[in-house]
Formats: sequence, C-alpha cells, structure tokens
Amino acid sequence: MSSINRNIIANMLGKGWSMFSVYVFIPLYINILGVKLYGIIGFYAVLQGILIFADAGLTATLKREMSKESQCANDKAYKYRILRSIETVYFLIMFLLIIILLLFSDYLVSDWLDIENLDQNMARNAIKIMAIALGLNFISSLYQGALLGMEKQVKSNLFRFFWSVFKSGIVIAPLIFIDNTLYVFFVWQVIVNLIYVFALRYYVLKVLQGNSRIEWNPKKHLGYLRNVQKYAVGMFVIAVVASVNNQLDKLILSKILSVTDLGIYTVAYTLSMIPIVFSAPIAVAIFPRLTKFYESSDKDRLHTTFNNSFLLVAIITTTIGVTLSLNSKLLLNVWTQNIDISHKAMLPASLLLIGQTLLSYQVIPFNMLLAAGNTMVNIKMGLYGFLLLIPMMILMGNYYGMIGVAISWAIYNVITTPIFLYIVVKKLTHFKFGEWVLTYCIKPILTILMCSLFFFLIKPKIITGQIIELLYLFFSSVFVCILTFKLTFKVKPRDLIGFFRHELF
Repeated sequence: MSSINRNIIANMLGKGWSMFSVYVFIPLYINILGVKLYGIIGFYAVLQGILIFADAGLTATLKREMSKESQCANDKAYKYRILRSIETVYFLIMFLLIIILLLFSDYLVSDWLDIENLDQNMARNAIKIMAIALGLNFISSLYQGALLGMEKQVKSNLFRFFWSVFKSGIVIAPLIFIDNTLYVFFVWQVIVNLIYVFALRYYVLKVLQGNSRIEWNPKKHLGYLRNVQKYAVGMFVIAVVASVNNQLDKLILSKILSVTDLGIYTVAYTLSMIPIVFSAPIAVAIFPRLTKFYESSDKDRLHTTFNNSFLLVAIITTTIGVTLSLNSKLLLNVWTQNIDISHKAMLPASLLLIGQTLLSYQVIPFNMLLAAGNTMVNIKMGLYGFLLLIPMMILMGNYYGMIGVAISWAIYNVITTPIFLYIVVKKLTHFKFGEWVLTYCIKPILTILMCSLFFFLIKPKIITGQIIELLYLFFSSVFVCILTFKLTFKVKPRDLIGFFRHELF
C-alpha cells in the first residue's frame, strides 16, 4: 500500500474516532452539566474556531515548507530552524490571546452572552480558565502542522487519538467524582492540552534533529521568516476570512439567542460537520503530494492526484451528507435521547448539512491552490463571500433565529462552490470546465442522490425499530458509495480494493 493511502486511512481513523468521541460524549455532557452549561462549552468551541485567524497563516506555511523536497544537504537543519522561528512567533501570539480573553471575560459574560439565570461570577471565572485552554490548543496546531507536512500522519493521528480520549472522554470521571461544574471541565482541558503540547513538541524536534544537535540562534535564524513571509501573509488573510465565515453563524447566534438555544444549535452544527470531517483526512494526506508534483512540474501526476482525490471526497461526502440530511430527525433523536432538542435541531441540521456538503467540494481545490503557492484566489473568494454572508446571516438570524442562519449558510455555499471550482479548474489544470464538472461532479452526485432517495423512500415499508433503521442507513450508504465509486472509476467490484491500494494515487 502506498504511503498516501496509508496516510488517508490513518487520517480517516483519526477523524472517525474524533467524531465518534464527540457524538458519544456530547449527550453525556448535556446530561451531567445541563444544556445551559453545555451552551458555555459550545461558546468555547466557537472561540476555538475563531482563533484560527491567530494562526497568522504560519501553520499552513510550516506544513508547506515541511512538504518540500529540498535538494540541499542541510534540508533538516533548515526545517528545524524554520520551525523554531515560527514557534517563537506562535508563543508570542498565544500569550497575547490569553491576555485579551482574560481582559474581555467580564464583557463576554455581562454584555455578549445571554447566560439566563447562571451565576455570572462562575461563568466569568470559567471563561478565564477557558482562555488558557484555548491558548494551549492553539499552539498544538503548529506541531501537528509540522507532522502533517513531513507525512508523519500515522503518528499525528496517534497523538490526536490519545489527546481526544483524555480531553473528551476521561474528563467525565472528574465531572462525576469531583464536581459537575465548568471549573472542573476547563481545568481538565488546561492540564490535558499542556501535556499534549509538550509531547508533540518533543517528538517533532526529535524527528528533525535525529541524533545530532542543530544550532538555532534567534538573532540569526529568525531571518528565515523572510523566506516565507509572502505566503504566510496570504495564509493569514485566508485564515481570518475563513474563520469568520465558518464561525459567523454561531457568533451571531451567541448574541441573539440564549445559551440554551445556542447549545441546541451547536448540536445541529456538530452533526452537519461530518461531511467536512471525512473530507479533511483526504486533503491532509494529498497536500504534500500536490506540493511536490507542482514544485517538480509533474503536471500529469498533479492533475491525476487532483481529480482522483476530488472524486473520492465528492463521493464520500455527498453520500454522507444526503443520508444525514434525509434522516436528521432520527439521528438527532438517537444521539441526544432528547425529543425536544432533536425536534428543534432537525431542520437547522438538514440545512447546514447541505451547506457543509457543498463546502467539502472546495477542500481539494483549496489545497491545490495552496500547493501552487497561490493564496490570492482563496483571499478574493473569501472576501467576496464575506460581503455576501454577513448581511444575509444577520438579517435572517434576527428574523428567523437558528433556522434563518442555517438557510443563509446553505445559500452561500450553493452560490460560491461552483464559482470556486470553475476558477481552480481553469487556472491550474488543462481541462475544459464543462466536461470536467459533468464527469467529476454531476454524474456521481446524481447517482448518489437517486440511489439515496430510493433507499429513503422504501425504508418505512421494510424497517421497524431504531437499531435496525440505523443499520439499514449504514449499509445502504456503504452500498451507494461503493456503487458510485465503481461506476465513476469504471472498476469491477472484485478489483476495488486493489485499485484503491495501488492505482487511485
């Protein structure tokens, strides 16, 4: 099996566990803490998403530098020094972020969040502890970026797995046996994140240094940042716009809804993230190869890798998105075991799933542009989308609440996704867009829509009981996915495994 396929599988398992843990533990958090306190944890997730902008494009820049195959003998020394240089900037940003959140904790509690009848002092102190956890979580992304760029993706996912187990799962023990409060929850996040950062940093530096000791002098080697400043600035703007666009819905709702309704929307949004979660592992595994093929001007392998990875993402995420959207009520009810939450979250979840499935189609083209060192297209698309999304979400959110915001997100992606695909295909490939979109978008998507709708319509006639229904959804989705893959790549069923292992990439 090729290393890229091994990395995709490792990333899929890692993301799969991450999402599994989220879906297992969120109902437990709600049961132990209550939906109001979970609303504060939902706000924590919003801040995590927004703080992507503080990355300043440095993680993406580092990942690209680590992906390059340098011809010089000093390759590892360069990579070590660029890591240490970016790390210095990261620590400064981390401390600044923590200080800002500490200073604004009073404002967030008294003027931004509607905490209903929760104790203000408790909420304020929880946000202060949250600030430290956010800072540590932020800097861990740097070392993960280094691992991904070096194609150490199996190791990366092992680190993430153990971090997720302790962060999301074992936290339940202190909540039960010590105290079911936000203090305990966020102090635990701080401890786990701190250990995670130390472990990641130790391993990354060990890989880069090996048995030798590489010199790093701040006065001398911080100048390495000049080599990547143009790309980093572009990635910074992309990160700012993307984080605002992706978190704008929850940011607006955190202002206009109570923490109870914010918690319900967070549940709907979490379900809708599954298509993106399954597209990310493929993109992460593909990016280093896209970078290498672009840098070496190997256009045939570049275009083949782009097309195959795009198709793989489209088939998987469309199957998942359509299945979840058609069955959101059942899945939310089984997941939360709360009829009221599932009823309120059902429609927003279905609408958000449409938007997130369309957004998943942009993931591989987005990485294609970054591999080519082109940040301007992503910046322009983000800014134009920003101008469309902000007024639409504010207007719809104020009139229709969480449903209005979800409609806005779906409309936004219906408009922007075809435009983005057109630009990338025209700019970086030799394909005719009409033929490309017919082969790689319309045919597989229509196949999935028709097959999924067929299984959905016949389901009431043959299914009784939630467990049987869930098994039906799983196996019918797998069947639709394999059938579409077979028809699209023109592979015989008995050759599918061999094709994936040796021919897909």
